[in-house]
Parts: sequence; C-alpha cells; structure tokens
Amino acid sequence: MSEKNELHKLIHSLTPNEKAYFKKYAYKSKIEKENPYLILFDAILKQQEYDEEALKKKLKNTKLINNFSAAKNYLADLIIATFAGLQENTSIENKLISIIQQFPFLLERRANNLLEKKIQQAKKLMQDFELYNYFPIIYNYECLILEVDKNYETKKKKLESELIENQKQTNNIQQYQQLKDEWLMVRQDANAYIRETSKIDFVAEKLSTPFLNHVNNATTTATKILFYYVRVGYALMINDVATAYNDSVAQYLVLKNNLNYCKANEKEVIVTLSNFVLRMLNVNNYEYFDEVKQSLFQYLENSKDIDLVQSKKLNIALVEKNQYLEKQQFDKIYGLLPSYMNVIDFYTKRQDIQLSMLYDIAMIYFYNDKFDECLNFVSQVLNHKALHTMIDLESYCLLLKMFVFIEINQTHHMDSNIENLRRKLYRDDKMFKAENAILKMLIDYSVANSATDKIKILTEHKNKIETILQDKLEQNITNYFPIHLWLEAKLDHKTIYQKFNQY
Repeated sequence: MSEKNELHKLIHSLTPNEKAYFKKYAYKSKIEKENPYLILFDAILKQQEYDEEALKKKLKNTKLINNFSAAKNYLADLIIATFAGLQENTSIENKLISIIQQFPFLLERRANNLLEKKIQQAKKLMQDFELYNYFPIIYNYECLILEVDKNYETKKKKLESELIENQKQTNNIQQYQQLKDEWLMVRQDANAYIRETSKIDFVAEKLSTPFLNHVNNATTTATKILFYYVRVGYALMINDVATAYNDSVAQYLVLKNNLNYCKANEKEVIVTLSNFVLRMLNVNNYEYFDEVKQSLFQYLENSKDIDLVQSKKLNIALVEKNQYLEKQQFDKIYGLLPSYMNVIDFYTKRQDIQLSMLYDIAMIYFYNDKFDECLNFVSQVLNHKALHTMIDLESYCLLLKMFVFIEINQTHHMDSNIENLRRKLYRDDKMFKAENAILKMLIDYSVANSATDKIKILTEHKNKIETILQDKLEQNITNYFPIHLWLEAKLDHKTIYQKFNQY
C-alpha cells in the first residue's frame, strides 16, 4: 500500500467503538465548533478506496487545504496518540515496562520496601510470560537495594544464580532465532520444493544439528516454537509433508499448554495456528481443523492488524478448498473466490504469496470450466514483476496453459509451447521424471489424428505417470496440477468439472 493510503488504512482498521471514542476525544481537544480534522476523518471513513482529490474538494473551505500533507500527518499522529496509550494496559510487555519505569522513582526516594514489591511483581510477569530479556534491568535494581540488606551475601548468591539461569534462557532463544534466520536464507536460495539428492542431503545435515534433533534442547516455549518452525520448514523443502504435519501438531500442543505465552504473543500465535492449518492441507488430515479454526478466529477477532487478519482467514479458505476438492465439489470451490479476491491486494509486500493466490484462482476457474478466466489469471502470473522469485510457478503456469488449450481445442500451437517449456525446465534444472513424462504425453496427444488415437495415447501415458508418481519426491507436481483427475476425466471424454462435480 502506498504511503498516501496509510491514513485510510489506519482509520478503517478502527473498530466502531474506537471510532466513536476517537471522535469524542478529538472534539474535546479542539475549540472549533466544526472540527476540520473530524471532517477529514469522516470523509476518509466513507471512502472504500482512497481518493485524495475528493478529500480536497470536501475540505476546500477549511484551513487544512493550505497544507494537506501536514493535515494528514497530524490526524494520523492524533489517532496514534489516542490509542497507543490505551493499548499499554492490554499488552503484557507494556505492563512489565510500566512497572520497571517506576524503579528509579522509588530508588531515589529510598522506598526500598515498595521497590522490592515492584521488583517481585516485575519478576513474576517476566517469568510467567518468558520475557527474559528484561531480567538484566531488574537484576541491577535488585542488587542496589541488596547493598543495605543484612543478608546481602546469601541473597546476592541467589540473585546471581537467577541471572545465570535467565541468561541461559535468553541465549537459548537467540540460538534458535539464529537457526530460523539460517533457514530463511536457505529457503530464499531453494525457491521451492527440493528434488535433487545432493540438496536433500544438505537439508538432512541441517536437521542433524543438536539444536534441531530433539525438542528437549529448546528450554522455553519461544524456543520450542522456533524448534518446530525450522524443522517444519526443512521438511517442506524436501516434500516430507508427513513429518511437517507431525511437527506442526507438536508445535500446536506446545501453544495449547502455554496459555500465558499465547497471551503475550498473540500475533505469533495467529501465524503459528494459520501455518498449522496449511500443514493439515498438505496431508489431508483435518483432525484438529475445527478446534484450531475456532481458536484462530478468536485471536483474529482481537487483532487490529487488518492485513494479518485477512491473510490468515485465507488460510482457512485454502483448507476448505482442499476439502471440497477431495469431494469433487467444484461449485463450492468456486464459491471461495471472493475470499481470494478480498485479500489479494493485501500482499503487495509478500508477492510470493500474491503469485500463489493468482495461480490458485486460475486453477479454481480451470476446475469450473471457465477457461478464458483461467488464462487471464495465468497471464497475470506470467506477467507479474516478481515471477523471477518463483520459477517453479512459472513452469506450472506454462503447463496449465497447455491443458487449457486441450480443453478449448486449440492444440495447433502446442508443439512450440511444449518445446519452450522443455527448454525452460532444462535451463532451470527442473526437468524431473513427472514433468518429462507429462510433456511426452502432451506431444503425442497434440499430433494424434483421431479421438481413438488420443484415448490410446492417454491410456499408455496414464500408466507411466501413475508409476512415476509413486515416488514421493515426484508427487510435488500434483500440488500444482491434478494430473490424475485430468487423465481420468479425459479418458471419459469429459472435463474435470463434467466428470467429478457432484452438483
């Protein structure tokens, strides 16, 4: 979202109660009978999409028009100041900071007993919610009031033991954060699923590090979450979806059994739960779906982050899409399109996700025999400025185009398209057995002279492709295109929709 839209985004993120509270606050803060900033606030609130020229016309008789940019900045600052103070009471970390900020005042006035109470209150918050990075500050003040304690030596030893233990916990978190950072760099280089033996060995070596071979090496809730996050990431790189799912279950149970941690880290919990939903999709195991969906929606209702809320609701839609796909309920999949369309513009910063969504939309249209619409979204993917970051998706889009050409009976251009794709796959080192077998099938199919010949070709190639797909590493292609469904439908002279749709 561009900078000029940030105020629009901020205003529309407010709940109805927050909007009413702000307007009441702003009226009290201004002398004018008709507050121009509230006129601006209301005008932006009424806009579904930001329109600066319309706002300027609305405010042409106010002083704000003289420096409209400054007026927008002032209104944004006023909104932030109004609610930032209120949020201090709801954030666990801010509560801890607020207590710590009282330490200097009490120390200067030698109110040591009161300071001790505040220190113990802060330590309890820190320990209950694993905010270990604040312990050094607490430790310093506790040392200062110990200087006048008759049991100084005994208490100082105990305090030093606490410091060492808290440093261990902090170091443990830092070590796992470093492993996460390393994984993120590996993911950028790998681009997508790994199917080469040498790279699989590399992942196995990464997973063999002591910090990743057993969860007991993670000593806090935060590090246990990171432990499973990294393991799941590496498992997905080699398409080991079963391991990724099992680790996601374990990660979910860690959260479920540590409600204090969840309370202090609600955004992280939202991300973790929504990722777990996607892991269910990978293995078609929805044992925890209703439970996790309910918890996730509760957290989303409390979140003020519109982008986060919309994107994670999409994860629910993705699982529902997969459930409908399993039952061949393509009409219901089509009904999920608004869920995609409503959030696709939220991913301007995560263009990899935006690209995947565009491809998903193309597939939804393909499933429902809407081939012109499918080609439209395929073109959007192929012309996307960030496509170079997802070379696998480019290949599968080109492949999908050829299946659309078959469905609309335009196979006369397929030979050149197939050859271009073959060259691309070899150039990108992505020509695996499944891709090679499918391209051979398409070549033979495109030159067949009769319907009988086409059925014979599809039957022969179907057996070969099914054999190849028994290899777990080759099954990756079905994550992008349901070749098994398409072959079954074509052998019956039908589209996927005509063959399988139950409605």
